[in-house]
Amino acid sequence: MPLGSGRPYVSSILEACAYNTYVETISQKADALYQYAHNAELDMMVWAYRDGAGSLARHVHLSEREVMLAFDYTDEDFYGKIQGFDLYPWTKEEAVTGKFKFLTCSVIDGELGERIPLFSIHARLGHDPTEKISYSLTMIEKMIGPIKLILFDRGFYINKLMHFCNEKRYNYLIFTPKNEHVKKVLTTMQNGEKKVEHHEFDFSSGNTTEHGSTYLAFLKGIFSRRLNKDLDWIFSTNLPEIDLNSIITTYMKRWNIENNFKMQDVACIKTKSSDVKVRFLFFCIQNLLLSIWKTCYKKDVSFKEFIIQLHKLDQELDRREKAKVAKNK
Repeated sequence: MPLGSGRPYVSSILEACAYNTYVETISQKADALYQYAHNAELDMMVWAYRDGAGSLARHVHLSEREVMLAFDYTDEDFYGKIQGFDLYPWTKEEAVTGKFKFLTCSVIDGELGERIPLFSIHARLGHDPTEKISYSLTMIEKMIGPIKLILFDRGFYINKLMHFCNEKRYNYLIFTPKNEHVKKVLTTMQNGEKKVEHHEFDFSSGNTTEHGSTYLAFLKGIFSRRLNKDLDWIFSTNLPEIDLNSIITTYMKRWNIENNFKMQDVACIKTKSSDVKVRFLFFCIQNLLLSIWKTCYKKDVSFKEFIIQLHKLDQELDRREKAKVAKNK
């Protein structure tokens, strides 16, 4: 793309964000935009997103503070024919035939009271989650201070990942699924009882079998105000000191991450494209807009209004540029 020619595409994308529509609905530049995205390297988009998030991290001085991180997958629905490894086949429920999957690392910022997306990457079918997480942490390490804790949902209960965190000295807390061993332990406990046990595991690494361990924290029949019922909680962790009285509260700090992605829909850029580069470009733009709003403008305006005002500002700048060019002719 020639230098300076990106501005019209930015304007079209912002307008699509503001009104939750397709780029092709409000612009004749959609085909060219999609072609540029298709011809771009996906790694370039990853680095560009990282640089944008890095500016925000510097704005809130994340490198000077101990941080808590959380990883999550975001799915985007697809309704066409499934081909290749960029799409995960789906059930065809509500006509959804597949899903694009993106892995996002967010910082849970106690000072801002927010969850700020820092880095995202496309997760292809058959990818290794541990390798993706390792790469993500490498990419953001200069943006942030010491990592206090990494929070994962139950989809990340992976022996290789726990071993990796142990080796790299990353403290983690994983909401653990109820496998047969967990169910057996829970049957021996009374409601309100809490206990910790050391748990060993094996996993395959290439042609060898590796050995690792974790701690399983069991909390039986703990009342949840949110759901108004007793729940069993099980966590895997390598925390050196496990406070069973605060472990649920600590984990619940990641729950608003799902709300992040619901809010992201406010700036949804609609597309029917099956090109993962187009999908990832739009996803990153939505992520960055959400992060900018959370770190700079949340106290002043709603997210939707922020997007609309940003679009109007872009229109005004474009009008001024055209007027300046016309005046100089």
